[in-house]
Amino acid sequence: MKTRLREQLLFVAKYIVGLSLFLWILQRVNIQKIFETLSSFSFPALLAVIFISVVNLAIQYRRWRFLIHSHSAHQGIKELLPAFLAGFTFRLIIPGGHAEITKIFMLRGKKSAQVMAFGIEKYFEAYLKVMLILFVLPLVYKKARIELLLLAVFLFVLSLFLPRLLNLSYLNRFREKKVVYSMLLIKTALFFVAILICITFQYYILLNEVAAVNMLISGLTVIFILGAGLIPISVSGLGVREGLAAWILSQYHFPAAAAVGISFFIFLLNVIIPALLGVYFIFRKRRELKNAGRTIKQATRDVISHYRSRERTED
Repeated sequence: MKTRLREQLLFVAKYIVGLSLFLWILQRVNIQKIFETLSSFSFPALLAVIFISVVNLAIQYRRWRFLIHSHSAHQGIKELLPAFLAGFTFRLIIPGGHAEITKIFMLRGKKSAQVMAFGIEKYFEAYLKVMLILFVLPLVYKKARIELLLLAVFLFVLSLFLPRLLNLSYLNRFREKKVVYSMLLIKTALFFVAILICITFQYYILLNEVAAVNMLISGLTVIFILGAGLIPISVSGLGVREGLAAWILSQYHFPAAAAVGISFFIFLLNVIIPALLGVYFIFRKRRELKNAGRTIKQATRDVISHYRSRERTED
């Protein structure tokens, strides 16, 4: 009972933090300027950004399909697409995106294999984001340049050993078929780079509707904004993302209000709209999702008890 109350309080607190940050940012910038920025976009620019958003979603779907097919039995678009879109909705339900794993309960087949696919999708992506941030952070924060670069290189070298870790015999229970993890991680990284390029082009197009900004600054901004999602203090980085966009672009004399408006608009296209589509599929699959929370908790208990039994055996 106490654990549930703590989770509910943490849930509410993160929503409050996110909204408070967002409102605080709005108070510090000219709201009228935000609306002026959004209404000033040319039709070709809007069309291009929307098209790139569709391409971005298609790449993310292909990654999701690739990872599922690599670990689990073959599933068609009728199962994979609804689960993919529902993932955006689940990501917004709980701050930090922890509910997104629920999307695997919309798929048929062995859940343990799908958990493995989901883990690689999310945690390897987070790993890549941290590594990228460490590589570019010295461009903004020059005091610890050498230390940050060394840490980034260390993470890169460590990533070379990830395929061996994923091939541990204990993880066989999370696979339905043999997986070559060296190639799988390379392909997953390439998907991530393609997604990064898409979002960078979206920012580049809209930023240049306001003021001249080169591709390097656009890419740097996107890397930090994507990293905002790793900070679990709000809903999908709400407030943190807009604050980072305003701060980074202000270093290059870009209007803060425009930066906030563009950041939120791209978030709307890339996350909110797919999440709204996901609501429909969640409603249709509500029976399959009914026992999802109980199953996840039981699986967690099983893993913990397994490790405890192993420790006792070794002792």
